Amino acid sequence: MNKKFLFSYLISLIFLAAIIYFVDLQDIFNSILKIGLFPSIFLGLFFSSSFIFRGIKWKYLLEPFTKISVKESFDIINTSFFANAILPARIGELVRAYILHKRKEIGKVKSFSTILVDRIVDGFVLIFLLIIGFLLLPEISNELKTIGIISFVIFFILILIFLLPEKIKKVFQKIKGKKTGKVIEKIEFLLNEILTGEKSLKQGTKNQLIIWISGIITWLIIVLFYYYTAQFIGIEISLAQAIVLNSIAALVSMIPSAPSNIGTYEGSFGLVFLAFGLNVSDGIALGVLTHLISTIVIFLIGFFSIRSLGIDLKKFKSNF
Repeated sequence: MNKKFLFSYLISLIFLAAIIYFVDLQDIFNSILKIGLFPSIFLGLFFSSSFIFRGIKWKYLLEPFTKISVKESFDIINTSFFANAILPARIGELVRAYILHKRKEIGKVKSFSTILVDRIVDGFVLIFLLIIGFLLLPEISNELKTIGIISFVIFFILILIFLLPEKIKKVFQKIKGKKTGKVIEKIEFLLNEILTGEKSLKQGTKNQLIIWISGIITWLIIVLFYYYTAQFIGIEISLAQAIVLNSIAALVSMIPSAPSNIGTYEGSFGLVFLAFGLNVSDGIALGVLTHLISTIVIFLIGFFSIRSLGIDLKKFKSNF
């Protein structure tokens, strides 16, 4: 097995083992049973609407490189999420780049660079929402303060890398000198990708507004998805707590793990509830339920998007 895949499974197994050891599984099961059929359908439809705005955002990020419809952007993104649900290590990002490369005949570097910028935009939005969530909370525990400090450091590094990639690349080249190696190559590759993808955000004011507003709406839908799911199963959390939960869960989910982020996703909910001083079992239950609903949605819309793009489902997994 590929070492990267093995590492991804190991991370998920560690999170799952911690959940099984520290949490009463019966409490989780009882909480999940509280949800009904119609609330589940409503939540699924509500969550699925976030993919429309993901499609809009990526369409406009692609404007400097190629023309693509919102429908096609929507379908390719759905397919990449489908891939993440069945394959480890967030390989869906590579699937998205590959499909775009094949359909639009643009270089693989340009294809992947727009996805990297897409993730950076998500990172900015998530940390912005995290700051808003912290400001709205009546009090912040030491655990949350630690999470906040780490997030702000990441935010600062993102700003430096994204706003000054050319200067950072020159500094990096001076530091590394004649040194070579996989880590050096990966850092250079990342900086080159950012430099290529910069064009995505160096557009007119209208396009930039559409990109950022679409990104914010996407994550606000998911915030409300978590909040309403919690209300349906009798877990009392505030909107501010849902905002913080969303940002941290999303950032943790970016860690390469087993297919569909099994373990890491639920574990992030438990950690955030622990930091809030709430019942950890409730947090895990909310994580399991939202994960189940979102995965079903991803499979359904992903299946239809794969059909719409004309991809052979039988060959899908073997190709990646």
